[in-house]
Parts: sequence; structure tokens; C-alpha cells
Amino acid sequence: QRGIHIKVTAGMPKVAVYSHIYAGRRSSASLILPTEALGQQYFSMNYTQNGNINDGAGRNYLAIVATEPNTKIIVHTREGDRSVSFTNAGEVYEYMPPDQRDLTGTIVEIDPLSPDNCNKRFAVFSGNTSVSIGRGNPDKDSRDPLYQQLYPPTSWGKNYAVVPFKDRKFLLRILAQEDNTQVDFNGGTFTLNKGEFYESPSPLMEALFIKANKKISVAQYSLSQIWSSATNLEMLSDPDMVMLNPIEFNIKAITLFSSTKERISERYIN
Repeated sequence: QRGIHIKVTAGMPKVAVYSHIYAGRRSSASLILPTEALGQQYFSMNYTQNGNINDGAGRNYLAIVATEPNTKIIVHTREGDRSVSFTNAGEVYEYMPPDQRDLTGTIVEIDPLSPDNCNKRFAVFSGNTSVSIGRGNPDKDSRDPLYQQLYPPTSWGKNYAVVPFKDRKFLLRILAQEDNTQVDFNGGTFTLNKGEFYESPSPLMEALFIKANKKISVAQYSLSQIWSSATNLEMLSDPDMVMLNPIEFNIKAITLFSSTKERISERYIN
């Protein structure tokens, strides 16, 4: 019973909704999708976990939110399929593996045995509880949670434009929905199968274009403070993950969220 339901009063205009978590110099935020944009299948996006798990450094996670009663979900984990039943809308289920495995590519979908399974929709969030990104010492470098609501494959596309963060390096992960997905990226071509992902082998700094012959999901990651600067100057930075929109779903106007919490001193738009 942890789900939060936001509903606009009948006859009033639409709203944009964001969720923001922050504490102790750590912060992460996600756009929240309207229920009509939710789907029946999702592919998790996370990042390789580091740090000493015995010290509570962090793990990958999935959080699933039911939007309708009597919803059955299947999580395809490495240990086998995990069936989850929701009795009421607003119920939340968290899957966190017993080790530091990377959950990227894990599939979550409606159980075909769910009542009225053709019409059921649900929401999924994924990320890391705490992670450092880069070549630094994971026990000393800046750490943050990763937290994003996942787009269903119906909202994926074949073409993505990537904009760099201001003065900062970044990494990308590209995830495939289907087998034999061919991706043109940064002057090269590679093939991914269902649930497989490609990670840029080194940090990037320039804007670039990604094109595939089948739908893909793309996430952009900022780096920990020591390794983040694109200008070799000392700067403030923390790990973060952003789910990118495909060019096919670009829009002409947007209402965005910006905050100074927690200890955020610079804000920008690219």
C-alpha cells in the first residue's frame, strides 16, 4: 500500500508529474508517466553495482506498482520466474536480488493467466540503491541512488539524439527488445538480442545520434565526481541515470522539474 495516486479534477487541464528523492547530499528524480502511457511489459535498466555489500553499499532493484486490482505479474529473474499477485491498485512490490548482480535487461510482464490480461497496465521503476560510476574507488568516490520510471516498449523508438551533460562526461546503455537488433552507434554497428544491452566502452563528451532497425531503449549516465569533468577542471557531480525519449516521440513544448535539493548548486538546460 505504498503507491501514490494523483488524479486531476474533472474538467481541469493536464499536469506534469515528477518524483524526487533526496537526503544527505544525495538526490535523484524521475518523470512520472500517466496511466494511459503505461504498458504490459518492461525491460529493467540499472547499472553495474560496486562497493562492499557487507557495508550496505547498494544493490540493483525493481519496484512494480499495480494500477488495477487483481493484477498478476511475472518477473523473469536469474533464479527463475517469480510470480507476483496484486489484490488492489496502489500495491507495490520490490525485487532486490540477494547479491550485487546487474538487473539490466530483466523482463517484467503481465501474467497471461491474469484476469482481463489484455487490458491490465502497471508501472515499473528501476535503478540502484547507491552506486558510483567511473574508475574511482567505489568506497571513496561520490555515490548516489539511480531512480527512473521505465518506459514500456510501446514508447521506445529506433532513433535517439543524445545531448551531453554540461561540462561532464557520460556513459550510455542501449537495450534491445527483440533478437537481431542492429544498432548504428558512434561510427560502428553491433547486434543485440532480446534483453541484451551495449554499454559505451569509455566516457563520451559530444552529442551523437543512435539508429537501430528495431526498437531500443537508451539510458544516459553521469559519472561520479572524480571522473566526471569534460574540461579536466574540478567540479561537482554525482552519478545519475536518465531514460531518453526517442526522436519519434519528440514534442514541441515541455514543463520540467528543477530543484536545489539536496545540496544542488547548479542547474542547466541543454
